[in-house]
Amino acid sequence: MTTVKVGVVGASGETGQSVVDALLDSSTAMFKKGNVTTMTHPQSLSKPVDVQLQKRGVKVVRVDLRGPFDKLLELHSGIDVVISTIFFNSLDDEIPLADAAKAAGVKRFAQSALMIVRTPRRVVDFREKKEQKLNYIQMIRLPHRDIPIGLDGNRYVAKIIVDPRTLNKRVHVDNEVYTQNRIYDVVERLSGKSLPRKYMLSPALLAETRAALKLYPTDFGGLGTFINSQLFYSWGIRGDNTPEYAEYLGYLSGEELYPGFEYIRFEDC
Repeated sequence: MTTVKVGVVGASGETGQSVVDALLDSSTAMFKKGNVTTMTHPQSLSKPVDVQLQKRGVKVVRVDLRGPFDKLLELHSGIDVVISTIFFNSLDDEIPLADAAKAAGVKRFAQSALMIVRTPRRVVDFREKKEQKLNYIQMIRLPHRDIPIGLDGNRYVAKIIVDPRTLNKRVHVDNEVYTQNRIYDVVERLSGKSLPRKYMLSPALLAETRAALKLYPTDFGGLGTFINSQLFYSWGIRGDNTPEYAEYLGYLSGEELYPGFEYIRFEDC
């Protein structure tokens, strides 16, 4: 494709902003001004981030993912790639989004999975929800990509979404693999300061947060704490978010796909 029109859903969030920045900063002319559209809640349209996107030549449109399907379909007309960066607590909104993308003939759909390697069931609850949405995407045969990312992940996205090798595949992107202790070691060396390290036992941590979630099922803060503890358990204790585990699950390797990619070193951040 000489030009690619991309729709980014949830671009007012941190991940969405990073994706749009990567597209606009890409060395290819595929994603230059006029080729990127962001879809945002009507309430978010006046946010400073959306105003800045418009100044950069990005088309910002209102979208109600639970509104009339015809309107949603119209917004997808002419778009080649849809990238979802929907918040984890709103993943059900990806169903009408996927339906509209399928009906509009979108060529590639990247669901909201720009995070860690997908874990087994019963490890991270909201990852199971993401898996359910992927199953739906596959059921309607919508061309898709699954992209867990690291520090440079969104810069890889601009490559992955137009790479025919990644169609209907899962791609794991990593450049450097750090343990928490190694991160602390680097920060202490660069700052010259000693940092306190708090070690936690995973069973006690998960039991405590599950209890909090049961007591306050509608409390967003409690839900966030619970999810964060599950993620910590997955990548920090089980070691799920590693190149080796991704390879075991059949992911394509971003490092092998793009060997010349100049990544950002952790120490240079």
